[in-house]
Amino acid sequence: MELKILRKQIDKLDEQILEVLAERFEVVKKIDLVKKRQDFPVFDFTREKHLFKRIEEISQKLRLNKKFTKTLFGLIITESKRLQENKK
Repeated sequence: MELKILRKQIDKLDEQILEVLAERFEVVKKIDLVKKRQDFPVFDFTREKHLFKRIEEISQKLRLNKKFTKTLFGLIITESKRLQENKK
């Protein structure tokens, strides 16, 4: 395969990653509304712990670097909290 074709594949995958992130953050906003209605805190340690365990298992199954995926999802969770905290 030519480098140009492979780079186009990467570009398309990058766009898909960003689209999925945007969709995830829209769901986060809906979760925020539910939490506010039910007077739940933004931070849920149990949920976050479960999420990181799940990410670690999926990473292992997909043979991804667990340190990388933990860092990546740490950033995603941080942004999710920021989105919820800014809406108060």
